[in-house]
Amino acid sequence: MGGRLPARGAAVLVLLWAVLAGARAVGPWDLTDNDQARPALYALDVLVHGSWLVQVDTNGAIASKPPVYTWLVAAASLLAGGFSRLALYGPTAAAVLGTALLAAWAGARRWGATCGVLAGVMFLASSYGYKHVALARTDAVFACLVTAAAVLAWRAAERPGAGRWAAFWAVCAAVTLTKGPIGVVLAAGGLLGDALLGRGATERLRAGRAGQHALGVLIFLVVTGAWFYLAWRSAGQPFIDKVIGRELVGHAVRSDGGALPLSGFYKPALYYLGRFAPWSVLTVLALVRVVRRPDDDAGRARAERFAAGWFLTGLAIFSIAPHQRADLLLPIVPAGALLAARELERMLGGRSWGGAWAIAVLGGAAALGHGLVMAPRGDEARRTALLMEVASGTSGEMRARLVDVDTDMAFQALLGTHVRRVDAQEAGRRLASGPVVVATRSAEAVMEAARAAGMTAEPRVLVRAADPVRRGRDLVVLLTSDPALGEIAVEGAAGRGR
Repeated sequence: MGGRLPARGAAVLVLLWAVLAGARAVGPWDLTDNDQARPALYALDVLVHGSWLVQVDTNGAIASKPPVYTWLVAAASLLAGGFSRLALYGPTAAAVLGTALLAAWAGARRWGATCGVLAGVMFLASSYGYKHVALARTDAVFACLVTAAAVLAWRAAERPGAGRWAAFWAVCAAVTLTKGPIGVVLAAGGLLGDALLGRGATERLRAGRAGQHALGVLIFLVVTGAWFYLAWRSAGQPFIDKVIGRELVGHAVRSDGGALPLSGFYKPALYYLGRFAPWSVLTVLALVRVVRRPDDDAGRARAERFAAGWFLTGLAIFSIAPHQRADLLLPIVPAGALLAARELERMLGGRSWGGAWAIAVLGGAAALGHGLVMAPRGDEARRTALLMEVASGTSGEMRARLVDVDTDMAFQALLGTHVRRVDAQEAGRRLASGPVVVATRSAEAVMEAARAAGMTAEPRVLVRAADPVRRGRDLVVLLTSDPALGEIAVEGAAGRGR
């Protein structure tokens, strides 16, 4: 029998989540990894230039994803008094907790409290939960909203009503404005699984179609259509080319590397087995049992079919798509966690609570060990730490005069600036004509361009920070023609200002 998620179960999840978030907070920042700097710059585009509808990076390239995550970071920054690490990761951390609680609530309602808590704990105590609690990308927010929409879809299918379907479509609008319309299909995948695997499911679904969907579909079209229209009016054809041409259609037919659909059909399954281990093995066992030996109770069996459909629909979509990445699977991980928890609960029986606590303790210990011991040794953490040193020594006056050539995008994010990049020749001309601060990884090319533009004195090097990973290369060099600016001493740099 199902029930409610008890307070002690929610407390277990919040405690484990707090340990994960704390481990990431005390560990080093890895902003240069996983293309996190670009979403950070989109938020800065909002904060610096007021670009709420369409954002660009420092190259002027339009954001490839809709703006919900960007809006959340910008709103958090305004509330916190400025852009910060907390504002950047606050939405993703909250989304991970929300996903765990939603999975736990759904599992408790269908299969009992212990099963729900196990599902939430498994989601958190996995590489997916630990990674995305502090990863500046859209995946965590997208997964949370897809999970919410999936739960609402199942409730509406059980007891159809215009209000319930309207809630589903309203959340689907938020899903679409986070990462595109594919999220609607992922959220409705459980309905497909119930219809295909269950007897009588078609009749239940008929009760929720046509008129009962009208209000919800209208809400969905108005919300998503309004943003799309206003964004197109703001950015014009380049917005269509990027969001529709390259992202929606382009990634459906060919990946950035040229891969075609189904060329890597086996990768998502392997990603899931590896990234969600050891719980992924339980998911596989549960899927086999759902098909071969469904639960004797009709309600529990329907819930199992829904979770299986949610998981398998998403896995099929990601297997067909040419653009593949392990993190893309995050929206179906809650479904896999529910199935795994159901299977483990059947194995443990009355010892399920002890199993949940054991998993939570082990998961928390592993997170702390990684955050305190392993993470500081990572290459991207070392790069980010060095850029932070340089940024902390850069005064407000220097930031106001910044001319960026080709630094890592994380540098401007750490400075809290958003200025358009220029090439070395333009940077050299500006250096020769005024008191600017040029940030570059190609100092010699900029100096040569400055001399060609008529600069007779040698530009001053405020700081030269060598890449701590790639020997013989600069991570960032700051050049200026202003003799009044002081040099920046950086302990982590191979060479200091001279």
